[in-house]
Amino acid sequence: MYQYRQPQFYVRRNSPIIQRVRLTSHEKRWRRQWPYTITIILATLMLLFTLIIIILEIASLAVDNSNTYSNTASTGAGIWCSLAFLLATVCMYFLVIVYDCSFLCSLYTLVAHLIASIFICILVGLDANAVTPYNQQLSTAPTKIQILKGQLAVAILMFLFPIAYLAIFIYTAFVSRIPFQHVHANSSVRYPIRVVKY
Repeated sequence: MYQYRQPQFYVRRNSPIIQRVRLTSHEKRWRRQWPYTITIILATLMLLFTLIIIILEIASLAVDNSNTYSNTASTGAGIWCSLAFLLATVCMYFLVIVYDCSFLCSLYTLVAHLIASIFICILVGLDANAVTPYNQQLSTAPTKIQILKGQLAVAILMFLFPIAYLAIFIYTAFVSRIPFQHVHANSSVRYPIRVVKY
């Protein structure tokens, strides 16, 4: 389920001189236990949901860009709130692809998800305020309101991503405190050979 990796060093990218810095034991355990594949899946799904929100917002503005139906019906919130969603998505990709699931980058990504959750609340509130007067009208509601109802549903589902990432962070923080003592017999991980001089 999880991809086992044995991190030993990391390279400082902000220096013209390549330096190999040995990782601490806690950092090694953190990177080893972080669910690499699940993070990639979450980032891809979050990117897909963000694109859906942007498309629905553009469609609702194309139908009617006035506030005829509600004072929050044409705020363009689906576009500017998606900037926070994209930030969290990019941080997840950078976490697993560029920074090899480091603790510091995962902490920054957690902050990005907390910011994204605030904007999710804003988007849900604006959409809910716009569609509430038309709750009794299912098929007879205006096209713009039907689009905003779809956007509201997707925005509510977006709550799953910050919650899932927080669960991953807590899980890794708990498991990484347990020292790694043995490797499964069928594991293909090769440890560096220790040379002993007599």
